Amino acid sequence: MDPAFVRSLFWKIVPFAIAILAFILSTPSLKAAPSVGDIINRSPLTTPTDRNLAFGGCSEDPYAILEREHRGGGEGKEARCTPGVPTPRITPQAGRTAGIDSALACRLTKLFKAARDRGCQVKISSAYRSESTQQCMCGRGGSGCAAAGNSCHQPGRAVDVSSSCIGWLRMAARQFQLVFPYYGDHIQCAEHPRASTRSCNTPCNGGLAINPDLSQLPPPSQVPDTYYRPPTSAAPSAGISDAARNFFNPQQQEQMCALSDGKQVPCSSIANPGSQQSLPQQQQPGQLGQQPPALGSNNTTAYASGTCPPQFYCKNETYYYRSSTCVDQAQKKCAAGCSKAGTTCAATSTSETASAFDQIESIAEPTAEEVGTPVSDRLFELAIAGEDIAALEDTSAPTTTKTGDTPYVAPPPLSEQTFISDDLHYSPAAQDAPQELSAMRRVLAMMQDTLVRALTYLQPFGWRAEPIEMHE
Repeated sequence: MDPAFVRSLFWKIVPFAIAILAFILSTPSLKAAPSVGDIINRSPLTTPTDRNLAFGGCSEDPYAILEREHRGGGEGKEARCTPGVPTPRITPQAGRTAGIDSALACRLTKLFKAARDRGCQVKISSAYRSESTQQCMCGRGGSGCAAAGNSCHQPGRAVDVSSSCIGWLRMAARQFQLVFPYYGDHIQCAEHPRASTRSCNTPCNGGLAINPDLSQLPPPSQVPDTYYRPPTSAAPSAGISDAARNFFNPQQQEQMCALSDGKQVPCSSIANPGSQQSLPQQQQPGQLGQQPPALGSNNTTAYASGTCPPQFYCKNETYYYRSSTCVDQAQKKCAAGCSKAGTTCAATSTSETASAFDQIESIAEPTAEEVGTPVSDRLFELAIAGEDIAALEDTSAPTTTKTGDTPYVAPPPLSEQTFISDDLHYSPAAQDAPQELSAMRRVLAMMQDTLVRALTYLQPFGWRAEPIEMHE
């Protein structure tokens, strides 16, 4: 073959080969899709302001830092649900898809750097998830794993982390505009306080200033993972039930402790009381495992919540209530001393305990009791029939004793009177000019009549304490 012809053919083919190679290299489908950071960094039109906004407030690409220094191996379940796809999926591809929010990435790099400077390494175990991945992992949803369409992982606005210092991260997160929305390793931007798409339906704010002051925080090694458990939301009726519970079972107000960000939380929610901020000596709670004080010592030092079982007890002729923090509260003095069991005051008489019906009836129809000293009563008489006379009259006379076996004979009822309080003296109504009953007195009279009728109706269903008969 003619060498001149070969050289001529070669130089004709070379331009076509170069053009084909350039086309292959420029086709996105034939090469790896560039990351957002690569596109921004390589563009000659990108200004420092543009780069700062695109990187979520950081001056450099946060995705590169997270991929290089904080990429974990991915959760086993997530890896099984995404065969052939590397997890976790941190960096968005062209079009800002399949990756986490840029502002979230920026804040995470700053938090993770602060943790690493204190000897704690943090890895991202899960980041962006597609709808199919979320469905595969969580199905219809459950505790700590939302159903597809309800998770903040799908729009890329949440990550899960693995670390030995989760407790410290939870303490410091607020200063980096981050939040743990529930007890676990799930982190979101502070603008999205709840782990639900209704909370994280907008991007994180890339312009928030982040100036943390961690000088008051203890080292990560001194903070357990269970540092703070957010309180659960109360039921609508919780206020009523709590008020009733506190009335019948009074407890000392729980001691509050201040976190580094100024937030007040119950001391009992802090698993390691030794790592909390310094409290006054008289308010320092006791340490877990310390021997609780003896009953009757009238202890005033608060121990860790749960150290002592809440209970009522009687000691040294005083009835106490001991809370779960071991603080003793004197309720009353026992006139007859303590019972043999030491759980309550000793009875002052041998009379049987009245039934519930008897107690209600005693309120509706009180009887006279012996006092033995002259008293000055205010006699209240309500006349409902006749001329509707209502009078107030001062009387000064000693009350009389009606006890023992001597039957008590009440004086004959006054004319035109249907109700007189039995624990006051009977006396004729003052002969004042008739006056019309007020609306309030009419209402009280109707209520009294209604209550008496109700008690009369319920009496056959009541139970009265009677001697127990033994049958052979």
